[in-house]
Amino acid sequence: MLSRVYAGFSKTEISPSIGSELCGYGMYLERCAESILTPLMTRSIVVSDGFNKICIISCDLIGLDYEYVVKLQSELSKIIEIPVGNIMISCTHIHAGPATCYTLDGCLGRQDKNYMNSLFTKILKTAEAANKNIMPAKIGFAAKNISGIGYNRVLNSDLLKEDVLVLRIDIEDQRKLAIINYACHPVSLGVTRKISADFPGYLIQKILNENGISGFFLQGFAGDINPSNIRGGNHYDLENNETACRQFGSKLADAVVEVYKNIDCCNRAKISVTNTTKKIKLQIFSEQEVINSRCLGGERFHQIWQKKAIERLSERCCFFKVPIQIIKIGQLVISALPGEVFHEFGTKIRKVYQHVLTAGYSGGNIGYIPDTSSYKNENNYAAYLAPRFYPTVFPLAPDAGEILTEEIITLIKNMN
Repeated sequence: MLSRVYAGFSKTEISPSIGSELCGYGMYLERCAESILTPLMTRSIVVSDGFNKICIISCDLIGLDYEYVVKLQSELSKIIEIPVGNIMISCTHIHAGPATCYTLDGCLGRQDKNYMNSLFTKILKTAEAANKNIMPAKIGFAAKNISGIGYNRVLNSDLLKEDVLVLRIDIEDQRKLAIINYACHPVSLGVTRKISADFPGYLIQKILNENGISGFFLQGFAGDINPSNIRGGNHYDLENNETACRQFGSKLADAVVEVYKNIDCCNRAKISVTNTTKKIKLQIFSEQEVINSRCLGGERFHQIWQKKAIERLSERCCFFKVPIQIIKIGQLVISALPGEVFHEFGTKIRKVYQHVLTAGYSGGNIGYIPDTSSYKNENNYAAYLAPRFYPTVFPLAPDAGEILTEEIITLIKNMN
């Protein structure tokens, strides 16, 4: 017989102070917060089957560095007494929050050490509270296909029909939870100076205020998916963007509630976890190729990157280690990668195993994981410019996404 399910939940606000530099949209913008539109939160869910316990953390942030995540996992493992690999730390990838992950020369925003220290403590305490709140629970899962929000910005596609996936968790004390998985860059607000969790924030506000459901957003494989209102680079129409942001959040909220109400829950399930690290090749330039390389990102950034690239050459490192994490709760799988994973890889995984939540920006952020076609254009942002400000410094091998996808599929099959 399957074991009884237990669950606990907690949340804490992590909004930075007014005046903090915001991260995203371009280099050296020095965009500082002037107000708070919607608060940023960290949320923790702990689930146990009596034998195995997992902790899933979602933060309304652009991303977190791998080293920071590892330190969090190590500390939290001691506090709630579970293996490090059973702790998943994910970010929603908002662009209206503080700079919380490395970019070369702080080009997308400089980290505030005081904020990062405070954030560390808040994440730990929130997860600890979720663990203390653990009670008997029921779980269930379903999905609904919706359209009208995202499009593939690389292909300039029509609006996508994309699944919003919902893991329902009903806790014995009457708390209702929903882990929501959807793939779309949360950039519908455009280049705002208002702190905001973007459309996931409005989604979570609405289902809580109108239905008493505590939401928990896991960003999907959304590396090449943008909200439709900023098609064509419409990042500065701030008034209309705020309206679109609310509309997207509301549309998702309605879909989540419809799905949630029709989910059959069970109080028993088995939990299992697997973790691995995959070595991915980098496209290493020679020193002369670095010197003669195309100027991407402007002359100031290009010179800083050239210096960093030559330093990296001395390390003689041709690979980058990419952590992969898989959590299985009953028949549902959560697969996590630490980067901006292109959408097609999530689609490929679901063709093999349907009941999968794909979590990008989880366990760190190595940058974009594009499809192979992106590498055919030497001006491609995701394939060639972004790696220069992310930790990889050099582009990933073109088959990186395929290799990681196949590894995830193999891991899931082995767990079954």
